[in-house]
Amino acid sequence: MTGPPSRGPARSGAPKLTTGQQEAVEIRGFLDPFYETGTEGVVWSLEDPGLPAYHSLHPLEDGDELRVLDDTGGTLWEGVVRLDRTTGLLPRSPGGEPVQQAVMGFWVHGQQQGMDAQAWGEMFFARRRAILREGATRRFPKEPHPFSGAADGLRARLAALPQARAQELFKEALYSWLLFHSSGEWHSLAQAWGFGMGETLALLGQPTPEQVKVWATYPRPGGATLLPFSLPLLERLGLLFGLNALLLWGLRDPRSRAAWLRTTNARLDGSSPLDLLLGGEIEGVRRVLEAARAGMDDGGERR
Repeated sequence: MTGPPSRGPARSGAPKLTTGQQEAVEIRGFLDPFYETGTEGVVWSLEDPGLPAYHSLHPLEDGDELRVLDDTGGTLWEGVVRLDRTTGLLPRSPGGEPVQQAVMGFWVHGQQQGMDAQAWGEMFFARRRAILREGATRRFPKEPHPFSGAADGLRARLAALPQARAQELFKEALYSWLLFHSSGEWHSLAQAWGFGMGETLALLGQPTPEQVKVWATYPRPGGATLLPFSLPLLERLGLLFGLNALLLWGLRDPRSRAAWLRTTNARLDGSSPLDLLLGGEIEGVRRVLEAARAGMDDGGERR
């Protein structure tokens, strides 16, 4: 199949949510047409930027409630996920049996019932903001992640983890904040905040040049991590993930995120968020997270 064509506006018109599962946890994130080697096509998903690695991925299942936002924070589409996996099947090779659907030039796993397939795909490839409430019965249920939930309970949730699980989570979370590729290029979530390498290292607690050198070695020595494991650093990473989710949701322009971080803030006694984030104290990170949350309304827009 070919790549996606130019996209027009997605269309609404789905029924409103009616399942009434008020107790379901709302997950805010970005629509993701997820695919990689082995998926054999797009898996319609929502990505939660407040969680690391594959924990951030929520593949949609029948019965999930989904609300997709437009550019102003209003509702573009709202309904219950019902994926039709049999209509419009195509052969994967010339002359073959029709076995799979395609949308926008990509093989996919299902099309939303009652909605134009192109319009459905456009929302995902545009990575629109969305709110997901997962159905009560899921094929692949997930355990609650320690980074999810109230920030003031994060320390206790992490302390309750078995040591091996905490160390595994530490490594997963750390990768997201500084990873070197074999080409020598580096990647960090902090780049979406306008941070360079120096600010990123300070954000993580200023690892030594030797620690950075080992972390940048490719292939990396077995078991190596940028910084030694500690629960306080794991807590710091959890708070940073929470801040990342708020900033990406509420300030979608990278320049706006960079400006907010560098501007003095009355909720921080006149300091800038950047001052506290790079100051080394975990309570500074917590205060910035609280300031970001207080500065956004329920829709995630900046006040």
